[in-house]
Amino acid sequence: MPNDLNSLANAFNTAVEREDSDAHSDATEDADARARLREQRLSDAARIQQAKDTLFGALITFAEQVDALRAERTDAGVVFSYRDRVVSLDGRSDGPSIAVVGTGTAADRLDLDVTDTWVLTLNGKLREFLPYGLQELLVRALGLPRPAHAVSDPGPPKLRRAPRIQSSIAPPRPPFKRQ
Repeated sequence: MPNDLNSLANAFNTAVEREDSDAHSDATEDADARARLREQRLSDAARIQQAKDTLFGALITFAEQVDALRAERTDAGVVFSYRDRVVSLDGRSDGPSIAVVGTGTAADRLDLDVTDTWVLTLNGKLREFLPYGLQELLVRALGLPRPAHAVSDPGPPKLRRAPRIQSSIAPPRPPFKRQ
């Protein structure tokens, strides 16, 4: 075989080996990234479940201090009852939210924000759950009488969101300047 063809064959062999090595390296990096993401999700799920369990425990303790309020811890969450009314907090979702069932509005829920504060959405209004949101849930949904020294409405919470992550795919955009 002529020398030029030997060089070309060697060049192809080197290119294929490099491509295979790069593909193996990329596959290893992808597998590592998937493993890190899986660990992060498991860590987040554990943190969310811990936050739910802590909230449910605090609510049971609270309910034990209110004579007329009954509360029961279930596999799904907590069930409150007062006279003939029942409201349950259903935490079976994997995400950072708890369904509020029995209020007459399907969209009522508790959401965990990035600072681990529970935020109640009740009849379309957002409020921090403890203590004002709990008071409103018990008064509006269960019909408990409003306390004489009720917690005043703090207004909607400042929404706290996770910081935005800059994509590694696209370069950052330059700031827009008006002329």
